[in-house]
Amino acid sequence: MFYQSELVYQTLSIWYLAGMGKKNKFLSWLGFGKKDEEQQKAQQAEEQARLEAEKLEQERIAKEQAEREEAQRLAREAESCKRIR
Repeated sequence: MFYQSELVYQTLSIWYLAGMGKKNKFLSWLGFGKKDEEQQKAQQAEEQARLEAEKLEQERIAKEQAEREEAQRLAREAESCKRIR
């Protein structure tokens, strides 16, 4: 019995993926399309969050590098001032 219900589900899934016209509305009426839309929205939200985190990490790294370069520049200036005196 489990095998038959799984086969029906797989058949409906393939049917759903094969065509999106009238079939989509019918399967949506049955409740199949809603979960796919919710899952897709969740995946998009996760992807957006990942991209935002990646962007923030890159900005943090760039800021740290700029601070290191500024510190090195100041150290070189201090070193050259000591040599002049």
